Order: sequence, then C-alpha cells, then structure tokens
Amino acid sequence: RNLALAVIVALAPGLRAGAICGLVRRAVAYRGFRIHVGANIANSGPIARSKPKGGRGRNVWMDDVLMGELLVHLNMMADAGMTAALDPLLCKKGGAHMRPKALAASFAGVREELGLPATVHLHTLRHTYATSQLQAGTDIYTLARLMGHPDPGYTLRKYAHVVTGAGSEAAARVMDYYNGR
Repeated sequence: RNLALAVIVALAPGLRAGAICGLVRRAVAYRGFRIHVGANIANSGPIARSKPKGGRGRNVWMDDVLMGELLVHLNMMADAGMTAALDPLLCKKGGAHMRPKALAASFAGVREELGLPATVHLHTLRHTYATSQLQAGTDIYTLARLMGHPDPGYTLRKYAHVVTGAGSEAAARVMDYYNGR
C-alpha cells in the first residue's frame, strides 16, 4: 500500500522521494484538495523531518483520483491506530517514517516484475509529471512553483527539450487568433 500511494504521489503532484517520505497526516487538506510539502526525510543519519529541498514548503494540488487514494490510505492508518497529526503517511511497521532508499528499492522490485528498463526510477515519475504539465500547456513559472524549484530558469533549463517543440504550436495559435478562429 505504501508503494502504491508513493507512485501516485510521485506521478500526480511530482514529489521527490524524500518529500513523499516526509508527508504526515496533517499535510493533507481535504477541502482544498492539496498537500502541504513541508518536510523531507534523508537517506542517512537519524530519521528526522527536515526542510524540503529548496528550503521552503509549498502546496501541491490533487485531483479526485489522488484524493481518493489518500482517503483509503488514511482510513487504513486509522484502522491501525495511527491518527496523530504527525503520523507519517508512508511508514514502516511500528509507525516510523520510511527512508527514500527503502521506497526506491520497493519501486525497483516492482519495476523488475513489470519488465521496465533499469533506467526507470521512482524519480522518473517526477520528470513524467513535469513533462506532462508542459505538454498540457502549463507555463514555466507555474511549473517551477509546483515542482519546488528555486527559480523558473532552473525549470526551463531542465525541461527545455519539451518547451522547444511548442514554438510551432504557439505560432499556429496566434495565427488562428489573428484570423478570428
């Protein structure tokens, strides 16, 4: 169940493994359909929630599918007696936060079972999210904010290969506008 939720959270709002492992119950806002990404779990050292990469928290928004999966997961947690606000969404037996390495190892096992190439990692889902956002027409400033990048220039450099193909589409849109279509 942890892995299924992690895959959806990596793919839907594009979170890093450390941020996924740092999510707690109170991070989920049902009314606003959003998750507050406010902490990170490191791969080594004592398990402690630290600031997310980029140094500041952010909100990411959910669709109905992700919200439904989160509700099922939270109900399972409640059935197991995990109802405190700071209980981790993804946890090991006993309730401790999972480490990103453990999550990545679980994903690798499923990847092998599915016959996917070894180049596909949990972090690949984050890039899939970003690429899909750009292909759907999300502007680079909004995507940078959603991804937690420090500035839009970084996002543009990282995903320029996706944006460069948009020139002909933009030219067609403006011509349609000029021609009243």
